[in-house]
Amino acid sequence: MKNEKVLLIEDSAFTRRLLRGMLKDLGFQAVTEASDGLEAEKLLKLHRFDAMLIDWRMPRQDGAEFLARLRAHDNPVTAATPAIIISAH
Repeated sequence: MKNEKVLLIEDSAFTRRLLRGMLKDLGFQAVTEASDGLEAEKLLKLHRFDAMLIDWRMPRQDGAEFLARLRAHDNPVTAATPAIIISAH
């Protein structure tokens, strides 16, 4: 898991910090953070990720909209990236 790249998409800085720590404890060293779906889309243009944790409720672009756009991505590898939906609600 040391080389796997995870994209953590969460609007709460506190929750991102908490989840980053949990992921590091599980052995994931390469964790990139985005505060919403729009920021995550920009990161996807520059990087490939092995998995994503996506908050369901976010401002500007929520998890459902981001996931729909992810699955329709031009790059089939990016479109098929495993995603886990998370929510504090």
